[in-house]
Amino acid sequence: MPPKKSQKAKTSKTTKEDKPQQNIDENPKDDPSNRNPEAIQNNNEHNHPSTREKRKSAPAPSSPPSKALKISPSFTSQQEKIIQFLLSDKALKLCQNPNSFSPSFSSQTQDQKPNFSSNQTLTLTPFQHLLSATILSRPISHVLGQRTIFTILNPPFAWENARDVINAGREVEDTIGTRDESNGEGREGGEVGKTERLQAMETARTQHRQKTASELGVMAQHIVDQGWDPKKDGTLCGLLQGVQDSHTQTAEAENESETSNQVQEEEDSAREKENVMRERLRKEVKEIKGMGDIGADIFLRRVQGCVGWEGVGWFVDGKTGEVLEELGMPVEGKELIGLIEGMEERICREEKGGERDVRGMFVKILERALGVGLEGKIEDVRREVGRM
Repeated sequence: MPPKKSQKAKTSKTTKEDKPQQNIDENPKDDPSNRNPEAIQNNNEHNHPSTREKRKSAPAPSSPPSKALKISPSFTSQQEKIIQFLLSDKALKLCQNPNSFSPSFSSQTQDQKPNFSSNQTLTLTPFQHLLSATILSRPISHVLGQRTIFTILNPPFAWENARDVINAGREVEDTIGTRDESNGEGREGGEVGKTERLQAMETARTQHRQKTASELGVMAQHIVDQGWDPKKDGTLCGLLQGVQDSHTQTAEAENESETSNQVQEEEDSAREKENVMRERLRKEVKEIKGMGDIGADIFLRRVQGCVGWEGVGWFVDGKTGEVLEELGMPVEGKELIGLIEGMEERICREEKGGERDVRGMFVKILERALGVGLEGKIEDVRREVGRM
């Protein structure tokens, strides 16, 4: 009997996914995210689960460990190279889009770009981080979000505290360069008289302009009403002090109730304090209308690099954790900071002239890693690291 013919395994053809359009036209109607506002692509932070949601949907302990948790000399060396690259100037072109800069800035003012992009996050104040979190949590593309932040933190707007945003709610003449000379009206065909906040949104050519302008005003008024920024310097020392005082009172009450069981690991105690402070800050920030878990995560991730806010701890939000894992990096804050501290002597030479700034490095790595992920440049990072 003749042998049966072996059947060839059927192979399915894989189709290459179309790469998302990188260049965004200055006209917001031509922006890819504007073509279908209900289906924003994955290049923003709005449509990704918050840290809380990630914890709820985390895999069971029986699941195989992530690659980022497998520690071997060669693997650790690769992780160190990724850290070195993310802290280098070469990483900037991969983690920020040229379209993030406001189109109203001429080439003569490009050297004045101050403090919004991934390499300058540490120069922002807590208020500016809260302002940024409000914008980045909106359902808009990463590019439009960053461009809006760049616009409002630079002249002619340059908002530095809540009062600046509140005062920007008054109507002013259209002198910011957003006027359509063909009909003497604003770009959207409205009246020339408008608030400075709305002008800023039009200058950034972002989406949901009126709603975003309104929500920024609500946020600023909440800060004033709650006394979060009594010095009007953007430090939000009132918010920080209130959270710290509340935590101290709770800790004292717990200490009084503990009589026999007072032995506790120092590390566990510090971690617990960080968790409590984060949750209290999250609760306070979410009192702002329109600020949900995603906006709170963005604020906590960024503000932990500010002086005085170290109590937030080593916080990694859900979306940033996803990108770190894809890069093969630790996704837990303590593990990542341990890796940074292990190679600190080498990388400190390039950071602030050798000054120890582990927390600054930590936040910078988070912001740049996230930028790389949102820009779809993870493979580019792997190629660059492979050349090191």
